[in-house]
Amino acid sequence: MSRVRTIIFAGGGSGGHLFPGIAVAKELLRRDRKIRIVFVRSGREIEERVLAATSVESHVIPAPPSTQLRRNPVGFIRDYRRAVREAARWLRDAGADVVVGLGGFASVPLATAAARSEIAVLLLEVNTVAGRATRWLGRRASCVCVAFDECRTARSTRRVVTGNPVRSAVRDLPRRSTPAGGGALLVLGGSQGARAVNRMVLDAAGELAGKLRGFRIVHQTGTVDESFVRARYADLSQDAVVSPFIDDVSRQYAEAKLVISRAGATTLAELSCARAPAILIPFPKSIGQHQLKNARWYETRGAATLVAQTGNGAGGLSEAIGQLISNPSELDRMSRSMWQCARPGAAEDVCDQILALADSVRVPYG
Repeated sequence: MSRVRTIIFAGGGSGGHLFPGIAVAKELLRRDRKIRIVFVRSGREIEERVLAATSVESHVIPAPPSTQLRRNPVGFIRDYRRAVREAARWLRDAGADVVVGLGGFASVPLATAAARSEIAVLLLEVNTVAGRATRWLGRRASCVCVAFDECRTARSTRRVVTGNPVRSAVRDLPRRSTPAGGGALLVLGGSQGARAVNRMVLDAAGELAGKLRGFRIVHQTGTVDESFVRARYADLSQDAVVSPFIDDVSRQYAEAKLVISRAGATTLAELSCARAPAILIPFPKSIGQHQLKNARWYETRGAATLVAQTGNGAGGLSEAIGQLISNPSELDRMSRSMWQCARPGAAEDVCDQILALADSVRVPYG
């Protein structure tokens, strides 16, 4: 009788860290229903919401955010060591074959404990530049799967370019056609919303009131700004569907004529698989400016338009929206360019690496 393999996914803090792991977990279970999958998370509300839509097992090990290191270094070291000790105890009971680090500092204590226990660690790095978690853990990992060939990791660690795993509901969307007039504008500020994006879009909607007649705006606001955004659209008499979080985002991708979004790596991977033209507003304080670098990667390939975040007003967003919604041929071209950026087989490729580690089979370098 074959042994049941146990794969642990470590990470959290945002949907962007969890969604790629969920895509890989589903592919693992598709190949072998007996595999045990456990997601170890930090305990944030968004993690619980995202994982509640799946049937996977989860466990909470609180981890300090990396931002605490600067504000309270003594407290950070204390909390981090406590998290590593708790992770080591939990791993002894879990019987893990592989620990998959999904990024974000929530993944670090468990991956550190796994490496110290000589459990294989695979890291998933989805941005164009390696994040803190990947840099912290890189030399301890057995393999790092990167979404972009431009992303550099520790030279001593095997690096495989796989792309960023995307949920099957998005990956399998049919090819799209851009309507000649009207349609939907989809606004995404990330799984927790983005106040600056919300305000820029509202200001742009006010400036473009005439041009947006016939358009429906679908706006993911985050919980804090929901009522404010809803009231502002009502004042503008703008047809809008406002929600703090969009559960069925694949349907919204399919119906969107244009997407206005932050430049998180997971959202970009989904946009490329959905062939959705985008205006990207990178978060200016992202670590290592990774959102700006992600956005530029797509912009240079003709798949997106980059607009800088402003402290007041819509900035260049109104002009960008106005030019694109009046030019269906340009949106079609951007849609084709988005598809050229897609890696729809990423979940399968990451799964290959995980199973190779679980079965102690060496695989060629990617």
